[in-house]
Amino acid sequence: MMLDEILSQDRLARELFERARIPFAQLDSLLTRAASPGESYTQQARKRSHRSISKGSYVRSLKQGESAVSRTLYRLFLLQYLELIGPASIEGLVRVSQALARSRDEPVSGEGIGNILRIADQVARLFPLV
Repeated sequence: MMLDEILSQDRLARELFERARIPFAQLDSLLTRAASPGESYTQQARKRSHRSISKGSYVRSLKQGESAVSRTLYRLFLLQYLELIGPASIEGLVRVSQALARSRDEPVSGEGIGNILRIADQVARLFPLV
């Protein structure tokens, strides 16, 4: 399932995508690669949402997506190292991650999705506090 289909069918994914601010093309490329291990870049480019793109465009958006993910993780490492975030912030991040993993395995009601998003919003707002 590609990104446009996921976003049209999954409210939680749609809400998280809107908050994440990662470009559609980059996330779509990351998902395409994850769903197509062992396939060539050309084959993966043909599977992207919306339309087929050139191999070069696909590789460029894939590398940009990988770089965005890496920079995000290094930001967290830096904030932790500089003691701008503490263990409680990291624990909140882990709790949200666990709730998201459970929501993939079990059907979640609209209220459950709202609860997950409220918790994620709280953790994100309070995250920089030590």
